[in-house]
Amino acid sequence: MDMNTGKSESREKGLLPVLLVLLFFCSGAKARAAESGEYKIRLTVNEIVKSWDTCDSRKWVDGFGAVTSEISTVTFNGRDCIRVYYSTGNYGVIRVDEVFYKEDWRSPISSFSANVYVQGSSTANIKLEVYSSTAGAFPTGLMGAITSSDLTENAWNNLSWPVVDISSHAAIIKLIPQNLPATPTTFYIDALKLGTTIWDTMANETHEWYYDNDASTWNARFDRDKHVPITHNNASTTTPAGCIYLEWNITDDGHAEVASDLNNEDWSAYTKIRADIYCSSTNVDIDMVFYDGWNWLGSGQKRVSAANTWETLTWSFPAGTFDWDSLNRIIFRTDTTDEANGTLYIDDIKLVK
Repeated sequence: MDMNTGKSESREKGLLPVLLVLLFFCSGAKARAAESGEYKIRLTVNEIVKSWDTCDSRKWVDGFGAVTSEISTVTFNGRDCIRVYYSTGNYGVIRVDEVFYKEDWRSPISSFSANVYVQGSSTANIKLEVYSSTAGAFPTGLMGAITSSDLTENAWNNLSWPVVDISSHAAIIKLIPQNLPATPTTFYIDALKLGTTIWDTMANETHEWYYDNDASTWNARFDRDKHVPITHNNASTTTPAGCIYLEWNITDDGHAEVASDLNNEDWSAYTKIRADIYCSSTNVDIDMVFYDGWNWLGSGQKRVSAANTWETLTWSFPAGTFDWDSLNRIIFRTDTTDEANGTLYIDDIKLVK
């Protein structure tokens, strides 16, 4: 017997039972369809979801030390982190921009920590300064100032600052690299933790958010544009880092808004936007507004099904004249005429197609 012919015959015999089973089921389905007079084809199409903003990082800026820092988000040694470069000078300062919603750093919180890699210095350390949400102008708001041990050069250092002396709610922090040489020094800072939970991932995916219209602010020391919507309070994930916070207590404009300006982002491949939402009331309409530089479009309105509970809401992109390949701004907003006072948290924003 020819070996190739034998293999072919064997395969054909092996396929025969399978074909008979398929024929039996197809015949049964065809007979049932013939009896009912209906033929149906069902197709399941899975959504493609892209994470757009986890709301887990704040914007870090130069804090006016002895020398100006150059700050950027990078991937270094396989980690998403921020890079802080000093060309010269004895110390520098970086800080969150600007005042975040008050956070309780008192007991049982006992530490603030970070992973830090330094190049160019074997004597540098980093001081953590924590400022109050209620005290007066700088520097009288300082609640705690703790200096780390010296950093090991060209290695990741796990720094931990005790925060046992924090007496009020925190609203601003500064990281101050010290004992810098006269030659260039570079720091990579990753994974800030408050106690045992991530406080800031230092990643590059978070967008800069700001308040508008009926959104209220909480610190009289600062103008509205100095209030940072990202907060560690009430994040929706199991290992919380942050979420967006929106509060209102007036109805002057009819909407409380939190917005982000984009640099002509291309969303033309997507049809929906999805986010985790936590709202103080089931009676508040929540919608989105999109701006392409020329045209404004508003989405349909949504309400949460239960107050003060995380749930996921999805808004379809509205129809109309719009350049979805050149998006300039998005806005989450609440209808303040529904409720004169309220709060809204937003987390884990995704694009859907």
